[in-house]
Amino acid sequence: MGNHEEMVLGRRDFCRCVYAGIVAAVWTRAHVTPSARAFLERLPDKLEVAPGVVVCHGNLESADTYVSTPERAAEAMAQLGNFRPHAAILVCGHTHHAALFTPGGGYQLVREPGDRDLDPERPCLINPGAVGQARDGKTLARYAVLDADRRRVSFREVSYDHLATIRKLREAKLVAQVVLTRPGGLGRWVERWKARWARYRAERSLAAGDGPR
Repeated sequence: MGNHEEMVLGRRDFCRCVYAGIVAAVWTRAHVTPSARAFLERLPDKLEVAPGVVVCHGNLESADTYVSTPERAAEAMAQLGNFRPHAAILVCGHTHHAALFTPGGGYQLVREPGDRDLDPERPCLINPGAVGQARDGKTLARYAVLDADRRRVSFREVSYDHLATIRKLREAKLVAQVVLTRPGGLGRWVERWKARWARYRAERSLAAGDGPR
């Protein structure tokens, strides 16, 4: 369960969401089928997917926490120790940046694809990156392959037909972006105004009874 699923289900408000995300969540609320909504409702917030491998979205306590600093990575590892003392690997996302944290090597963004060996004796945190909405301006899909037995993770990136994705977003009247970078200067204020307006319209829609079904 990620923060956007929580917004679609009405479990989280839009106060920390960017304009594109608010538009997408409102659109999804209007189009999600009952069976798809039931599927989303059943998603766990964290799960041990294999012996010693735990997956979550933000950290183990909140889907909306950005594990993007050494301090937050260390906090997430402490949560892992409390949740599953035997676990050796925590996989999280939310930041849209591939990253690796180990007690010996610290927190490092992964800027190039390739294999990384994991400490066989100490737990680690892996962020595989994101398939969509890249934060570095590159129209690439990022993911990772974990070999828990060999204690190795392979960070990968692939190109895709992003122009087709943009076309489909336009057809659905969504924000036609496949990369999302933080605007600066005047653009930052424009983004804040657009997000505030979209949030106001979404709240009005919910108050009118047009919320998630």
